[in-house]
Amino acid sequence: MTRKIVQLIGVLCLFLAGCSFSYATPNELFQPPQLNGEDENIQHNIINKLPESAVLMAPNKASPKQNVFKEDLNNDGKEEIVLLFKEASYANSLVVHVYEYQEKWELTSKVELAGYEVDSFKMVPGETGATGFVGVTNANEQNKQLHVVHLDADSLKKVESYPYLELVWQDMNDDKKEDLTLIELERNERAEATLYEINEGRLSVHSSVKLDPYVNQYFNIEGGRVSEHEKGIWVDQQVGAHSGSSALLVVDDGRLMNVFQNRISETYKPYPVESRDVNGDNILEMGIEMSPPEQFTSMADTPWIQEFYQWQGLEDGRLQLVQRRYSSFEDGFYIDFPSSWPKDLNIEKESNEVTIVEYPSSEPLYRIRWKDREDWKPERGYTRIGQTEKHIYEVDETYSTETDLFHLWAEELD
Repeated sequence: MTRKIVQLIGVLCLFLAGCSFSYATPNELFQPPQLNGEDENIQHNIINKLPESAVLMAPNKASPKQNVFKEDLNNDGKEEIVLLFKEASYANSLVVHVYEYQEKWELTSKVELAGYEVDSFKMVPGETGATGFVGVTNANEQNKQLHVVHLDADSLKKVESYPYLELVWQDMNDDKKEDLTLIELERNERAEATLYEINEGRLSVHSSVKLDPYVNQYFNIEGGRVSEHEKGIWVDQQVGAHSGSSALLVVDDGRLMNVFQNRISETYKPYPVESRDVNGDNILEMGIEMSPPEQFTSMADTPWIQEFYQWQGLEDGRLQLVQRRYSSFEDGFYIDFPSSWPKDLNIEKESNEVTIVEYPSSEPLYRIRWKDREDWKPERGYTRIGQTEKHIYEVDETYSTETDLFHLWAEELD
């Protein structure tokens, strides 16, 4: 299946997640610079023919942001265009258009679906036509709806809908076919993850597993490789005023399972930490926070040390520590600890300086400091290692000249 995104000037940055949108009519979206021939054709035969009040929709989960998709939907070697829009910014419904090229782009089918925003969008070509999966949010509702639509030679029709909180597309059972996992949450009542396979354009249940409904929220859901040999989904959940834990979903013996169903204490964290790949090995790690030894302060003032663990797979089952770091979102950076550093460390923090010291000797291992850009001047014994719009950061050469331990959050989040 081939896909290429039509890069339409001004369209791709629409509709960031949340509700602070910048609405624009189709004609306002297409302004200089000069469009190429293909884009001019799309502008003239598609965009200009939409209602003046129409608002083009970009799925929140699309990266990069896009609302016009070009793809061969019926495996005939010719690409169609799929367009998502609302007829007015305040409407609680959206429209899906499909266009075919017949000397020019012609509207061949359409369907209207309930929903306020587009959360996700995916088209899957098949032998009997294409199937579209349109995830939508509804105003003032936590849960979302996944509309399944089918495109055949005659029309585009909605065939079924599924409630969900979050969804993940990936092959979970190693059959070389992409699966869909829907996660549902009705707080204090029920929570469930259901794995679906796609058969002839329809979703069929593979298996499901119960999750903990007594949570405040699932603050991060991340799918990918979770061990050397398994793919899965980390579900990070907030379980108290500020504490958290994590569930891990994998397929074992033909069924979806929660690895830590009866081992949840192993994933406990006093503050939420998102599971992610922290060491660049393409395997997701689960994070927790640990208090430095004998630093008796309030939880809010504790300089927490983050530890990231990698699950060792179904055969082993253990969590293995792969990375430790000190992270300060407030000050804009984090420091990765090398494996050669001792287990027990303390963090000594002043207003514009952080020193990592051994415990109990208090011998410094690493020190950085930062100054406002306008106040900074080069100084002997310090090496400049980073800068932001406000600050310049330096490492103290007395203890370490390692500059690759220091990272700016601004660079990580770009």
